[in-house]
Amino acid sequence: MLYGRAAERAAIQAVLDGARASRGGALVLRGEPGVGKSALLADAIGEAADVRVIASAGVESESPLAFAALQRLLGPLTPLLGRLPLRQADALHAALGGGGGPAGDPDDRFLVFLATLSLLAEAGQDGPVLAVVDDAHWLDESSAAALLFAARRLADEPVAMLFAARDGDPRHFDSGDLPVLAVRGLGAADASALLRAAADPVDPAVADALVTATAGNPLALVEVPAGLTTAQRRGEEPLPAALPVAAEVERAFLDRARPLDEAAWTWLLVAAVDDSGREGTVRRAATALGVPEGAAEAVERSGLLRLRDGTVELRHPLVRSAAHAAATGAALRR
Repeated sequence: MLYGRAAERAAIQAVLDGARASRGGALVLRGEPGVGKSALLADAIGEAADVRVIASAGVESESPLAFAALQRLLGPLTPLLGRLPLRQADALHAALGGGGGPAGDPDDRFLVFLATLSLLAEAGQDGPVLAVVDDAHWLDESSAAALLFAARRLADEPVAMLFAARDGDPRHFDSGDLPVLAVRGLGAADASALLRAAADPVDPAVADALVTATAGNPLALVEVPAGLTTAQRRGEEPLPAALPVAAEVERAFLDRARPLDEAAWTWLLVAAVDDSGREGTVRRAATALGVPEGAAEAVERSGLLRLRDGTVELRHPLVRSAAHAAATGAALRR
């Protein structure tokens, strides 16, 4: 069950209904890790019983491999290659690893892009098609370019395309002018309902604290209670300073910290363990640890926090928990 997603589901349903009426289109779901993009894609697939669904996801380890994601997504449609113009069919066949045909040019990206659109359109002649691409920020550049080329040209085709990509990831999915659906954390009422469904019992005051600490992130709300003691869930013991966040969420936030040098990482950790939110306090503490002055700006450029009006604002409350979890005990004590 999805909590508090009526508006998001309606936007996705409109794209699906358009494909059913031969008014193709695309939609890009964007949001923080764990906010529910994949759940919305799964819900869309579940609502598309009368539609042919092809689905894939970007894979980080395959991101350097040209057309790797396109091969996985279009694989089920390759029996339709014979309907395409010969040069398009040969180019796409070669790009998907099938070898070059007599009239094909595997280096002609435009033909591959055009063939991707043509193949989706041909599949649509047999009934509406939904193409779903999760983790689009990890698509290889060639696949992303081909799919975006097609997504912008579906107006008269019975084809819908849904992409999901993380906000602020080091690998950015540049979807250009495609419509974007911003997926945010759940509101207080829906977040509390999800929390109660995920773990029972949870004291109301504890639930409020967890909703605030996770900014309504659904994955965190489901995962965090499992890492708490019964006494903590009941409000009989205080919550830990750093919540036990899901590994996926922790890794996604820390991916942004990978380029930071040791000084910038220390500055980030100081900001994470501080509970005042005052920039002056964090700067003085970092200076006492021997961190040079420019480290703060390096952390800000990473997008993990923002310095504004004398305050330190973490990009997301879960950055604090992720930084805690990644730090050594010695670093935290220092």
